[in-house]
Amino acid sequence: MGYREIVAFDFAEELVDQARSLAEERAAEPIAFFHADATKLTEHAEIAAYAKRHGGFHGALFMFNGLMQIPGRENRRAAMRAMHALCAEGAPFLFTTHDRDSSPMERALWRLEKARWERGEQDKRLVDFGDRYFEDETGRTFMHLPDRDEILEDLAATGWTHEFDAMRRQLATESRAVLDFSDECRFWVARR
Repeated sequence: MGYREIVAFDFAEELVDQARSLAEERAAEPIAFFHADATKLTEHAEIAAYAKRHGGFHGALFMFNGLMQIPGRENRRAAMRAMHALCAEGAPFLFTTHDRDSSPMERALWRLEKARWERGEQDKRLVDFGDRYFEDETGRTFMHLPDRDEILEDLAATGWTHEFDAMRRQLATESRAVLDFSDECRFWVARR
C-alpha cells in the first residue's frame, strides 16, 4: 500500500472484524485494528500509547461520512478533539460529509425540514437540525447532514485549521455505478 504503521478503528466490532479479514485476504501491510469510540480515543490505552510512541499520528482519515454518523454535535466535536490530540503537529485530517446545500433540491428539502423544526413537528428521535435516519434493506442508519459553515465552525472549535474542501463532483467524474450507489459528498482537508 505504500503506507506503514497504520492504525484503524471503528465503533462497530463487526466492521473491525471485516476489515481484519479483508486486510489478511489482500496481504496488506500489518495494520493495527481496534474497536474504539471516536469520542473517547484518547482514553483507548493502545491507541493513545501508539500515538505517544510515534510522536503523534502523522495523518488521520475519517472516511465514508463516519464522523457524521456520530449523533450530537458535541459528540462529533469530541471525536474531532480526540483526533487532534492524537495527531502530530502539521498532520493532515481528511474526512467527508454530506452537505445540506449541495443542490437546489437538497436546499428545498431542508427548508421544509427547518419549517417542521420551527413548528416542533420534527422526528423526535433527532437531536440536531441536519440529523436524518436512512432506512434500506440493511437497516436504519443515522447520518448528520451539515452545511459548510457548520463544519468550518467545528474545525475551528476543535483546533483544526481548514485547508481545503470541495464537492465530489468538483474533484472527479464518477462512473454511473458510483453515482447510482452513493450520494454527493464534500471532501475536507484540515491540518493540526
